[in-house]
Amino acid sequence: LVKNPTTFRFELLSYCPVGNAGAQSVWDLDEISIVASCASIEGLNRSIAGVVSTPTGLPVPGVDIQLYDDHTYINYVSTPTQSDGQYLFESVVTGKEYFIHGYKNTDHTNGVNTLDLIRIQKHLLGIDPFDSPYQMIAADANHSQSVSAMDLIEIRKLLLGIYDKLPGNLSWRFGPINQNLDINNPWAFSEVINIEVFEEPITDAHFVGIKIGDVTGDVVPNVADNHIKSRNGHAITLKTQINELQAGEVSRIDFTSEDFREIVGLQFSMLMEKGQILDLEPGALSIGQENFHIVNGQQLQLSWNVTDLVTVQPDEVLFSLIVSADVDVDVFDVLRFKQGSLNAEAYIGEGLETAPLEIDFILSEKTAFQNQLLPNKPNPFSEKTTISFELAEAGSAVISFHNLSGQLLHKISGDFHQGINLIDVSQIELGGAAGIIICKLQSNGFNAAQKMVLIN
Repeated sequence: LVKNPTTFRFELLSYCPVGNAGAQSVWDLDEISIVASCASIEGLNRSIAGVVSTPTGLPVPGVDIQLYDDHTYINYVSTPTQSDGQYLFESVVTGKEYFIHGYKNTDHTNGVNTLDLIRIQKHLLGIDPFDSPYQMIAADANHSQSVSAMDLIEIRKLLLGIYDKLPGNLSWRFGPINQNLDINNPWAFSEVINIEVFEEPITDAHFVGIKIGDVTGDVVPNVADNHIKSRNGHAITLKTQINELQAGEVSRIDFTSEDFREIVGLQFSMLMEKGQILDLEPGALSIGQENFHIVNGQQLQLSWNVTDLVTVQPDEVLFSLIVSADVDVDVFDVLRFKQGSLNAEAYIGEGLETAPLEIDFILSEKTAFQNQLLPNKPNPFSEKTTISFELAEAGSAVISFHNLSGQLLHKISGDFHQGINLIDVSQIELGGAAGIIICKLQSNGFNAAQKMVLIN
């Protein structure tokens, strides 16, 4: 080794210098030691590493791990977790305070389904309370530090596609893995690992990742795992008749089932090709407007659940779809389930077994229609509403609208086809009169009336 001379320069400031009420400078030096050695600059740096996993131990890739060196949380460096959930910060300067935070706000419906809604509802009713603080955090969809019916509403909107992400929360939340959380107070959950003074390498800066909305642990953090959810071996079949849909006409498609027994919930995404899904009408199932959403007229998203087990007889209609075809076509050519974020499945019994849903198209005689005036939607309404009515035979019909004094506000006359007919009426056509309006239908000796509510 070649030894080159090195010069060290030290400057010492005296105490009580001249000019500060003193006559002379005074030195008071005691036990001064200077130690020097050869060391690489890398030796002054260390690494920080850890793993991000779910409460069940599955590694979570793609998490943006952020390393801050101040309390403002403005400036940071970041690194992603790998497929095994591991992350690493190299050459971290020693002697400083650091804060580590995890962030991931993608794949919002991963692991979230109607079964989670059922479990949250059972928890709220005290039927089957959660046993993990992580379930409480996952169920808190609106980040209010509580679990309530509002969380059910938010998660269902996410499932139905009304939301593409939760407006008040992130898709994932991450916190130090060894927190001492209590099921009765999970809101003490910290989301930052704090290193007060970093000196030695750290290899256990681990995080637990909680998928918001997923209280049943169905999330698949790494899609490359090709995880297949365990299901009941018995499929539940929804049956509907093979009918020809006429171009431009509104048709009803009824669904029944011979094995709809002890069902507590179901979900599916149904596609209508070469036409549009206009509406869903409940039958034996108490499906409300909050349980389904029609996307772009061609995709029906449905998430339905109840508290008690439901059994429906084979001859009872579960629900009906109101559709309009663009061309003359058979039902089985245009209607199908779409697997994806809302897989077609039902939940059976107290054990909440999961069973796949299937559609069986059956041959039958021509559907028998009846004369009836159906509820307008929406109701109440402000700008316009849709009147639905069914005719047993094609023919003329008169639809009239009256106020409570009997005054005629608007009238529509015309020839209508057999089956379901839809007409729109606007506030302007009704004269802008807010309040209760009576809608009357007259056709071939059939008369019916119903109330509508027009609001400003």
